[in-house]
Amino acid sequence: MHRAPMAWLAAALVCGITLDRFAFSDSHQSIAAWTVIAATCVLGIFSLRFLDTTRRRSLCICSSLITATLVASMGGLWQRASEHRFTNASINRWLSLSPQPVVVKGSLLTTVSVGPNPLANRFANSRSSSTPLHRSRLIIRLDSIRGTNKFHPCSGRVALNVDGDLSALRPGCRLQAYGWLTPLMPPSNPGQPDLRGHYRSLGLHAQINAKDTNAVKVISPSQQIIQPLAARISRNGRLALSSTCSDNTQGLATALILGQREGINESFRDKLLATGTAHLLSVSGMHLAILVAAIASILSLFGVSFTTRFWVILAVSVMYVLVTGCRPPVIRAAILVSILLLAMTFRQRSQPLNTLALAGLILLLYEPTLLFSTGVHLSFLAVATLMIAGVSHTPNSPSVKHAMDREAAFDRLLNKSLPKWRRVANRAWRTLAQLAWFSLLVSVICTPLTWYHFHLISLISAATNVFIWFGLIVALPAGVLTVLLHPVAAPLAWLTGKICHLSLLYISEVVHQAADLSGSHYWLPSPPAHWVILFYVVLALSLLLRTRHAFWYRCLWIAAWSAIALGLAVHKTEIPKGSLEATFLDVSHGTCVIIRDDAGSVWLYDCGRLGNANGSSRDIDTALWSQGIHAIDGVFLSHADADHYNALPGLCKRFTIGCLITPPGMLQEQGEALGPIQQAIAKHRIPVYEVSSQSDNNTPFFRLHDQASLPLILHPPPERVAGSDNANSMVLQWNHGPTALLLPGDLEDTGVGPVTANPRPPYGGVIMAPHHGSLNPSCETVYAWAQPLHTVISAGDRANRPETLSKLAPLGGLVHLTANDGAIRVRIASDGKVEVRHWKTEPW
Repeated sequence: MHRAPMAWLAAALVCGITLDRFAFSDSHQSIAAWTVIAATCVLGIFSLRFLDTTRRRSLCICSSLITATLVASMGGLWQRASEHRFTNASINRWLSLSPQPVVVKGSLLTTVSVGPNPLANRFANSRSSSTPLHRSRLIIRLDSIRGTNKFHPCSGRVALNVDGDLSALRPGCRLQAYGWLTPLMPPSNPGQPDLRGHYRSLGLHAQINAKDTNAVKVISPSQQIIQPLAARISRNGRLALSSTCSDNTQGLATALILGQREGINESFRDKLLATGTAHLLSVSGMHLAILVAAIASILSLFGVSFTTRFWVILAVSVMYVLVTGCRPPVIRAAILVSILLLAMTFRQRSQPLNTLALAGLILLLYEPTLLFSTGVHLSFLAVATLMIAGVSHTPNSPSVKHAMDREAAFDRLLNKSLPKWRRVANRAWRTLAQLAWFSLLVSVICTPLTWYHFHLISLISAATNVFIWFGLIVALPAGVLTVLLHPVAAPLAWLTGKICHLSLLYISEVVHQAADLSGSHYWLPSPPAHWVILFYVVLALSLLLRTRHAFWYRCLWIAAWSAIALGLAVHKTEIPKGSLEATFLDVSHGTCVIIRDDAGSVWLYDCGRLGNANGSSRDIDTALWSQGIHAIDGVFLSHADADHYNALPGLCKRFTIGCLITPPGMLQEQGEALGPIQQAIAKHRIPVYEVSSQSDNNTPFFRLHDQASLPLILHPPPERVAGSDNANSMVLQWNHGPTALLLPGDLEDTGVGPVTANPRPPYGGVIMAPHHGSLNPSCETVYAWAQPLHTVISAGDRANRPETLSKLAPLGGLVHLTANDGAIRVRIASDGKVEVRHWKTEPW
């Protein structure tokens, strides 16, 4: 412990926080247990004074263990105190499951984040002049909230989302705002990440959605000095970067320089993730290291003394932390830089792991829940990997050390005899090789963690990071100079801004090319959490090995772990033999049903939701991955409404899709939303089959697939019925034993007659409510014909109305609504028995 005291203390603190998080559910039990442990440790330390002092080694070990246990108990108490403060904030008493109109007062805590307004993008062609182009996000610490007729004291933090640009507001100003108070909801689908942990680390209890900037009023200006100055620099910097960068690089510039990621579209985020370059969007130690190196070089050129350089770099580091939003990675980097500079100033040798551990201690004392943040894990893991890899091992044998020193001296002498251009080339080559090696190490060590959290294995990340480095070391200093020079020397800021823009164009092109390479990355289900933990535990223990073969033992472990992890990840969760399973995902106003049988077949019925302008399939992806699914036999698209198909491009990127099944002529229809679908089908070469109610075993689709796993096509006929796309929805009937599963899409009006002309399905089956639970009179005919025992409504809050549920109850049996229940799993046994589970109350 004497070699790395900070590392041991940090490990003890981590153990205490972790144990308190997962071992105690009751605050009173937690506080009592940790208090007893702490008191026992204090008594133990005091008792050591009376023991035999001749056994120094035993006393040292006992003292170290007792001290570590005491630190762990302090960590547990600190975690419990933080949790107590958060859960007892009075804003929690005002929260309900549905949004509530409120008026609040409070102080602005951080710089306002501004990004594109998703509504403006969604209605870009039909947008009225009153629709704001931007959306602002404010973090507010509440002090009061208005009830029915007066304001009441209130504590807690909320995120206020406002359509419009409020970046002129400064941290510390007191605001009044009105909008709709919404709780931070738990996951509503299997596999969906629980973002409440992330919001918890930010201290957020809820969010408020306001219509426009008129909903926010400044009560009193800020009295602070430093944070408002940082906010002013951030706002002016965003405007400066926007004026010099194009639409292609604007979002990347503000993310890279200022830490504001709102301007990055989802497609480019996926490419950054696929190439292992997503760290560009998170201002981290690498950004600060490049900036510090650039400042140190400039100051050295002007002959500035070391002491002056120390204070300048320290001031710039603090301001950069504030301007970029005080994010944990950059705070950690600022602590490391500060300690390193202090060590150099006082001519003391700093131990890298001790320094990293001290940075971790400071972060955990600031907010203990950061221990469970994925970003913090990746940040510290990458830095620790670089530190360990950069340590040179001194051989134990003096003769070996002497031989190595002589060889190094000979190499230096040989290098001096070479021409200058050759020496420069050799140095550049060694630097490039070292950069590639470190990039490969970080990629390999971080892959299990990124695979687990993001369901992605990037095989090109090491190479991509080497290539973007050349653009990054130019873009970052140039961008910072643009931000600093814009208020005082606009022409010079324009020049540095263009340099930043060109560098970012290079980075963007590298990312696009790398992401589009075949086999560069794979989206897969993630391995079990315990298997990922085992990887890092064994790897950490392997550092204790001092043999010359230790490196190869680690390589063998990584290879073996990867092979087993792949097998565990792609193993589909089994369903009972003879069963048919349909999972209705909660996609708000939209439809996606996952149908599986015991033979392993996987089908989708529709895949879309309303307002999905970016074609995101994230909720569907994670639900499929949670069941070990990485390939889909086929996707049925019911009709040409975007809320039933607009997630298909995203699915095509992440899953192997066997085929696409559509009603006749659907993909030949004209429509802006169909364009991305047609492009995705062509790019991924997905075969398309058109089916109708008259399709038989000679139809190509049925001829090429196992008849036992396929449904009956009840509608539409080969020639469209008169009416809308809804009337021509594809209607499927999945028969399983004496029970049927009916999926009618948005069927209504003139399409109902041809469907109900078919033989009536067996009584007591399951039906998905036509048109998201529509009360159209024609839908009543469908319920009367189907005679279901269960009706599932795939819809958002608009369907969650008393009149909808009360009217459907006598028609459709037991009614289940995804907006209330989350994902709904229907499992039909071979004897026809139906089992229904709701994700929010009975997760599986």
